Amino acid sequence: MAEIKTLDCGCEIIVATNGSVMLTYCPLHKSAPDLYEACKAQHEAIDILFAMLIIKDKTFFPSKSGIPWEATVKGYQVISKVAKEL
Repeated sequence: MAEIKTLDCGCEIIVATNGSVMLTYCPLHKSAPDLYEACKAQHEAIDILFAMLIIKDKTFFPSKSGIPWEATVKGYQVISKVAKEL
């Protein structure tokens, strides 16, 4: 048995009894799965770049980098939120 849920944004998802989820309709987010995967990949790339900077410059602290750090934090929050909805 499966249950159809409508999210606040209008997305319709099917939740199976085993917990798997499938996005079936999304008027606002037609490319939502692709965007989600792209955001995860970009977040991982930023983490790697921060690590590379730390190796090159021991005085570099990502959390003190300003806009790059703020963007990373916001991206992580969105990725986490979407992951909970999926």
